[in-house]
Amino acid sequence: GLLHELEVEYAQAKEEFYPLQLQYVYAQRNRSMMLYDLHVVYGTHIKMPVEIREWIKWMLLDEHLEDALEIADAREEELKKQATDEGVQLAEPIIKPERPELLNLGNNLDLVKERCS
Repeated sequence: GLLHELEVEYAQAKEEFYPLQLQYVYAQRNRSMMLYDLHVVYGTHIKMPVEIREWIKWMLLDEHLEDALEIADAREEELKKQATDEGVQLAEPIIKPERPELLNLGNNLDLVKERCS
């Protein structure tokens, strides 16, 4: 309907005016959400089946998370380079997790790994 058309138009307009900035925000958001989800799932306050705990341990120890984060980091770098090439100034997006104590999680993979030992 009309509402959908307007939404599509709005999305296209945003893409046109802030393509890199938007993409950068999404790239950052994906990265922090990955860590946030992992932290929440592995939070010691959550009672979970052993299989899930084992799966998460396997995922971390097998470095799947590092791979995912490397891809996320590479995407951010790619966008920064593209912005430089196009002379666009990217503002650092402020990503706030629902729990403030998780703000530094992105820089602290060891903290997450610790919970798995």
